[in-house]
Amino acid sequence: MAEKVERGGSERISAPTTGGHPGRQANGQFLPGHTLPAAGRKPKAVEKAYLDAIRQALPPEHMEAVIAEALQLARDTRSWRGLLEVVQFAASYGAGKPTQKTVTTDGNLEQLLAALASDAPLLPAAGDVAVVAGVVDGDVADV
Repeated sequence: MAEKVERGGSERISAPTTGGHPGRQANGQFLPGHTLPAAGRKPKAVEKAYLDAIRQALPPEHMEAVIAEALQLARDTRSWRGLLEVVQFAASYGAGKPTQKTVTTDGNLEQLLAALASDAPLLPAAGDVAVVAGVVDGDVADV
């Protein structure tokens, strides 16, 4: 008579039922009234404390020397990444990030279709001042 072989008999792995996570029951469910720490931005008081500590450790009058030292270190180590970081930091605080310009139209479909149907060139010749759909040389004009 053939022996009966049991296949797929691996034991189920489960979390320990004692000494689990604080604030949870033995089966893993949260205890009543237990809440997780909130994710996201820190409270304003914590943020202010961090900013105060940074200002105290590195006052504005020392920033020029620190930036110059970081720039020299990037040059000495021939680190283009370090150089890029210093330049990005200085430019973002010195000049600010550029604003995204968006040109919108009034949705005048008839004007667009008429321009496409005409024999006139859609783009001006090189060197000519462009007046196309209310845009003059890249700047939005009042139409």
